[in-house]
Amino acid sequence: MERPNGRSLSFVAGLGIDGDRNQHPLSPRQVLVTRLEDLDRFGIQCGDLRENVVVTGILADEFVPGSQLRLGCDVRLRLTFLCEPCKRISHLGVPLHDFIGQRGILATVVSGGSVREGDGVVADRDAFLPLPDFPYQRFVRLLGLIPRGRVISYREATIGTGVAESYMRAIPGYIRKANPMLPLHRIVDTDGNLIPYVAGQAEKLEAEGIYVEKLPDLFSESGMNGYDLPSSKVSLERYLWKAEGVHLL
Repeated sequence: MERPNGRSLSFVAGLGIDGDRNQHPLSPRQVLVTRLEDLDRFGIQCGDLRENVVVTGILADEFVPGSQLRLGCDVRLRLTFLCEPCKRISHLGVPLHDFIGQRGILATVVSGGSVREGDGVVADRDAFLPLPDFPYQRFVRLLGLIPRGRVISYREATIGTGVAESYMRAIPGYIRKANPMLPLHRIVDTDGNLIPYVAGQAEKLEAEGIYVEKLPDLFSESGMNGYDLPSSKVSLERYLWKAEGVHLL
């Protein structure tokens, strides 16, 4: 493997690259990996695609979501899904649509450790299930992972879906679209407020042992209580799912 700057990287299992501000146990995009052969084909340099790791010598049919990359002696990466092209690489002079399926593959850190420039890399195909390409499908998958007695907020839902922070505004639409049989009650807003259009949310959370605080209705006397205002909330400090090890298997 090769890196454009520095001689080593440290990886933390379940989180990402040590020191990276995007480390998060829920994120399926902790690391971006590209092949040197693909960079050469586009005539661009290491780092141009904002990748973290560049590998060489891995066949294209091995470099696919679901594969495991073994870097050096200790580090293991789970390739999750293809990285979509975005405006951050528009300066390269290559049409963005040419990078569809070609920008690299996102990954999570299964086993941590230190990797130095020039260390060996081996691909194990079909070591894991690939994650869905479409964000909504990843959102549905995430719902099934949230354990009883825990919640996530819109922020964690965005991170766990593997989309940009600006995508947070789409989460309410995803909730409305989703099958009501899914555990939608385990999602709250960024302040821990319950969501008015999730039927029976308070009762379902209380049945799982979560204390739901009832908020005062400040508009009841003025006749304004028809608005979609939160009436209950839960403590994120107490009940937020930490998601340790969610991507390690």
